[in-house]
Amino acid sequence: GRGARLDARFDNEMVFDVATLPASRLPAPGAQLAPDGWALDVSSGVATQAALLDGDRGTAWSGPPIAAMEPWITIDFGARRSIGGLRLWVSRERTQAAFGATLALSDDGTSWTPLDATFDADDLRGLQLAPPALVAFSLRLPPTTSRFLRLTNPPLAASQRLVATFLARAADLRLSTWLPWIGAWEIAELEVLGP
Repeated sequence: GRGARLDARFDNEMVFDVATLPASRLPAPGAQLAPDGWALDVSSGVATQAALLDGDRGTAWSGPPIAAMEPWITIDFGARRSIGGLRLWVSRERTQAAFGATLALSDDGTSWTPLDATFDADDLRGLQLAPPALVAFSLRLPPTTSRFLRLTNPPLAASQRLVATFLARAADLRLSTWLPWIGAWEIAELEVLGP
């Protein structure tokens, strides 16, 4: 998929050459926009939401799962802004934070237009061969204007429901549980890029 070349196949195992991924047909996004005057809202994890836009990749937002709710992040720019893309910085252990994220735009914060765009690892080869502690994922857009943007993560919501079901069942059975990850959506930094 996504233009990678299949180099070899051994029964059910496949080897892909990711160095041959085609360049995006969309223009490279511009510089990161300063979040001055923006209003940020999240489905959960309000205590750490400022970490999304603080410019410090050493901090992170963590949005714990809420039963029957798809996680979301909304930014109100305060006025229509021109944007050319987004970049998410996530830990290598939490790449699902970017892979499943979807974007919708709105001019009124009520009616949302989902975009057919996906986040791709900035360095897919490095991610697979020697992933750094933090990984950048970018989403390119044709030059677009909008007042609001909303990120959601439907695949993560499905994982969160499974974790919540497991934890509820364990509690019903009075079982002690320890999970290294409880299904939180974790992002170190959210960068909105200019056109």
